[in-house]
Amino acid sequence: SHRVIEKRRRDRMNRCLADLSRLIPNTYTKKGRGRIEKTEIIEMAIKHMKHLQQHPCQADECDLIEGGENNINRTSNLESFRVGYHECLTETMHFLVEKEGLYAGDPTCVRLINHLQKHYDQLSKNNAKLSRE
Repeated sequence: SHRVIEKRRRDRMNRCLADLSRLIPNTYTKKGRGRIEKTEIIEMAIKHMKHLQQHPCQADECDLIEGGENNINRTSNLESFRVGYHECLTETMHFLVEKEGLYAGDPTCVRLINHLQKHYDQLSKNNAKLSRE
């Protein structure tokens, strides 16, 4: 049916956007923000592609790289964690709404998502302190 086809298309689009967000260097993300909107992912990807077209990078000279290979791996790991955590939040809400029949504004949904977001914010704050030391 049309609903099933449309749902598959949306799911595919969301998977592609999640993949794309993993590929965007952390330097493009706005600090202190949890969730990144779909349009922001696309805008950051366009910005990064334009940068790559204008400045073919050499790993030792690229202005997106700060602090060498260890920082790249650390940034990549942190970004992967951030994206994975966001996907978990999204999947949690999807499960509660689609499988459990709750609506997004249900007090249980709101409390759970708020709790997970606060936990993520605390992890981010602790990580920022560690990276400054």
